[in-house]
Amino acid sequence: MTRPGNPRRYLWLTLGLVLALAGGGGLACYHFSCDRTAHAAARDGDVMLWMRHEFCLGDVAYAEILRLHQEHSAVCAQHCEGVRAARTRLAEAQAGGDAAAVDAAVLELARTEAVCRASTEAYVRRVAAVMEPAQGARYLGMVLPRLSALDHEGPPNPHLQR
Repeated sequence: MTRPGNPRRYLWLTLGLVLALAGGGGLACYHFSCDRTAHAAARDGDVMLWMRHEFCLGDVAYAEILRLHQEHSAVCAQHCEGVRAARTRLAEAQAGGDAAAVDAAVLELARTEAVCRASTEAYVRRVAAVMEPAQGARYLGMVLPRLSALDHEGPPNPHLQR
């Protein structure tokens, strides 16, 4: 008569096998479904290359977005300079203690920030229009909510600094 094995041993072996298979399956799914180029671009801080792969941009669309970015960078630099100048005027008015000058500087700062934000939103919408409609909508969903956080320190660098 054979003696049955330890039931706990089989439980642990089965549990270990199931966990190993689940982990292996998860790694295989990740490996075969991730876009290595997009991950590398994001890791290296290359925003434009990341955009190309994240939003499935073809050569023509990518070239047009690069052109739009170059075009907008010059405009953005001017707008950001206007915001910085308005901030300086506000600080000077506050230091001078002239309430009318402070009020005027606050209005000027709000106006220059609004111009910059509107220009950037128009640029973002032009970029989205170059993309396939579903990708453009996804891009707008990612970017538009972030416009309120613009720091007005200059045009965005397509290569993020680490």
